[in-house]
Amino acid sequence: MKLKAFISSATSNRSIIEHRSVSLWWQIILLFFSLIMIAFPFIVGRFNVNQEYLDANFPDFTQDFVLALNSSDCTFVSEDDLILVLTCPIQDQVIQGERYTIYLLPHENRVFNRESIVFFNDSLRVTLSPEQTLEGSYIFGEKSFDQILLDMNNPEFDITPKAYALNILRNMDLMALPTDIWFIYSSITIQYMMYLSIISLLIWWLYSRKGGIRLPFKEITGMLIMIMFWTALPTAVLGFFISVLASVMFTIGYVTRIIFMYTKLTRQIQV
Repeated sequence: MKLKAFISSATSNRSIIEHRSVSLWWQIILLFFSLIMIAFPFIVGRFNVNQEYLDANFPDFTQDFVLALNSSDCTFVSEDDLILVLTCPIQDQVIQGERYTIYLLPHENRVFNRESIVFFNDSLRVTLSPEQTLEGSYIFGEKSFDQILLDMNNPEFDITPKAYALNILRNMDLMALPTDIWFIYSSITIQYMMYLSIISLLIWWLYSRKGGIRLPFKEITGMLIMIMFWTALPTAVLGFFISVLASVMFTIGYVTRIIFMYTKLTRQIQV
């Protein structure tokens, strides 16, 4: 497909129909970038999770985290200059907080309560429910629990204990971002590959019934992928600013343009 024809297909259903015999390689490339753009608003929304959201989803974390720091003389030490590990004078210590049960260096066979803060050897995990769990490596530096408490209450740092604790949750949340991005893109890929297959089959069946002519399946998918690309492009830009609206607008725009394209197809196509 020539560049001029490709650009004209951004707004013209006639151009999409006329250039429906796009090669398989072009379809794969356009589909790949379309799926990235469709996933983009969801990724932006995931990245923009803020401290207020985390505070609402993990209530009372601050006070129970401070309780854990006050309950034992543990220290973070560097291992191989890369990983911080936690050392405590007493292992498998269990402390009951206001909401969470706190575990310090638990044994392998330890069964955790539903709402828990778990200090493993090299990571921290906070759980409110199976769906609300954060886990990440330690980022405190080589410090003791007492030193962290001093940092949380040091006026020179211009930070409150709650803000300090929420920063910990935010950093843990960011550590999960690469995995979540892969999950979002994989889910979008599976979802829209199913949609593409179903809609292509439906158009193929409807058109063959209406005109008695069977369009090649490859040409139908080519048209749908071009529509997907040009619908996803502006909504991806919108996703920078309003991620929720962008995902809704893509769905509405994609379905609407497919309907207009099919209407024009049944009237104008000549095989």
